[in-house]
Amino acid sequence: MKPYELTRQEPTCSIEEGQICWEGVNEVGAIFRYAVNKVITAAEFDHLFNTLKQLQPDAIGMTVNTPLFRTAERVTQQIKEHLDVPVIWGGIHPTISAATCLEFCDCACVGEGDETIVKIADAIDKGEDFRQADNLTYLSNGRRMVNSMSPLQGNLDAYPARDNSPEGKYFIDNDQIISNYGVVNDKGPGGLYQAMSSRGCPYKCACCCEAPLKALYAGQTFLRQRSVENVIEELVDAKQSLGIKEILFEDEVFCLNTRWIEKFAPLYKEKVDLPFSAYLYPSRGIENNLRLLKDAGLKNGVVALQSGSERINKEVFRRVYKREYFLNTAQLCKEIGITFDTDVITYNPYEQEEDLEQTLEVLMDMRGGFQIAVNRLFIMPNTELAERIKRDGILGETASRNLMFNYYCRLFYIATYFRNPRRVVGLIKAIGIFRKYPQLLIPSMVKALRHPTAPARTLILALLPASVRQVLKRNKQRLSFGKQPA
Repeated sequence: MKPYELTRQEPTCSIEEGQICWEGVNEVGAIFRYAVNKVITAAEFDHLFNTLKQLQPDAIGMTVNTPLFRTAERVTQQIKEHLDVPVIWGGIHPTISAATCLEFCDCACVGEGDETIVKIADAIDKGEDFRQADNLTYLSNGRRMVNSMSPLQGNLDAYPARDNSPEGKYFIDNDQIISNYGVVNDKGPGGLYQAMSSRGCPYKCACCCEAPLKALYAGQTFLRQRSVENVIEELVDAKQSLGIKEILFEDEVFCLNTRWIEKFAPLYKEKVDLPFSAYLYPSRGIENNLRLLKDAGLKNGVVALQSGSERINKEVFRRVYKREYFLNTAQLCKEIGITFDTDVITYNPYEQEEDLEQTLEVLMDMRGGFQIAVNRLFIMPNTELAERIKRDGILGETASRNLMFNYYCRLFYIATYFRNPRRVVGLIKAIGIFRKYPQLLIPSMVKALRHPTAPARTLILALLPASVRQVLKRNKQRLSFGKQPA
């Protein structure tokens, strides 16, 4: 392997040809894939076709996201080879890139499909052309037809709660099919329950699919929230009927509406009283909301950094970010006992070393005690950032930039291990060989040096290059192994 090459960690399964997955970077600089769907086997397709023939559907709907687009394409092609039934795609990919979908599916649903699916069902029952339903787009004699859009439903309480019953649900994997599959219980008795109290996002970041979705409904109230009573009713029912033990709120941002939180927290504690997790967004005056949610049962949150660079956040991501609010939220979580993770997005074509340094500075200012996920920037089609990259003619990554990113990704991890990471990071930076050959910098070894046993320390040091061992020996007092626990 050449010194500048970034190690790739092979996924545990192969993926569809041409599929582009979300990718992260682990502690040793290896790229791994999120949300990987393995290549579907012939036996699994047989299960699918046999089930569909048994059910005899009038139409087939599929949720399609961008990273797994090729999987949806292959499944659709296989269905059409075996069955004469229309296939309708919905989800974020048809919404932001509908034209590219119609080569494979019969119709694509653009935007929210709650009303659309009901109109499709009504049209089928009446023997009418369901393609006339709102929000659908389709091809007619080679010409793309685009139907009118239904307005957003402002009252989310008007929609029924999610269907948690296992009846009529199937799960196909590992060449097997499970009938009457209970999704909620896939982690054993009880388990994690995913819920949403709202739809939409108050922000419109240039790299996020929420921005074009928000633009689709310009002039309408995009961020909508269910009533507290409606949410509690769903969770109480799930607790009683499913025996759930924990809840994950999947809202884009959970704790911005103070009035809603003030009503939700005591009622949740009284009626539900289960630990829960949520996505938090650093903002002014967040302390009261965090304390209320902690008392109600909030045990873990995600406080995403993405980038510590003011320039990247403002000019590239178009993201609302204040360093003061972010660090204050992280400190508050520690003070009141909410564990949290943070995300960093890097491998950004507009990112320079000074931007990476600013991200590293913020991570060091957080003074450990949290988990981090380092992610490569995923370019969603038809977002503002995707159009800008196309317009600017940005080319692929270069060896020198990959080397830089690889080095800083390792430093990002190391910055999370210590309460005072500056001494450790400063020493690492002083060892020039790490910058030139970042694969020699193994964060897990640095982490192990916090509280190593004598044999473990000897082994770890023996694995390092002689030049690195000499620098560590000279700086033993400065590094203070074992006195900087995260």
